[in-house]
Amino acid sequence: MDQARQQPEALLQSMAGFADATRLRLLRLLEKSELGVAELMELLQLPQSTVSRHLKVLSDQGLLRSRAEGATRLYRMPEVEDAAARRLWLLAKEQTEGWATARHDRLRLLRLRERQKPSTLRFFAGAAGRWDRLRAAACRKQKLNGML
Repeated sequence: MDQARQQPEALLQSMAGFADATRLRLLRLLEKSELGVAELMELLQLPQSTVSRHLKVLSDQGLLRSRAEGATRLYRMPEVEDAAARRLWLLAKEQTEGWATARHDRLRLLRLRERQKPSTLRFFAGAAGRWDRLRAAACRKQKLNGML
């Protein structure tokens, strides 16, 4: 097939990928984060069958990449290589920025990431403001132990 015939097909395929609110929400999340189906279900508050169906459409159109990690498949949105598809994506992203669902998705993603932080990071993040007191207490304890 020559390049002139491929371009309209690529453009129409990209348009089809961006022509659904759920797929746009998925792409907004997967542009910045690598996520599994269970996480996407939680973030979008949609059933597994709906999330998986839209992931398949986006993957088939080359708008998503995935990789296996144990029993989980993680998805992400790579850089959109096709110039026309990239322009469509940028327009779609701009137009969906004010969607209430997009704001809620971002908020749920922030909460999910906070829950996923390792406990040591949570400890140090919480202890940062009290570091001087903790250090002073540790030094006192060390001095007392040295005296005994």
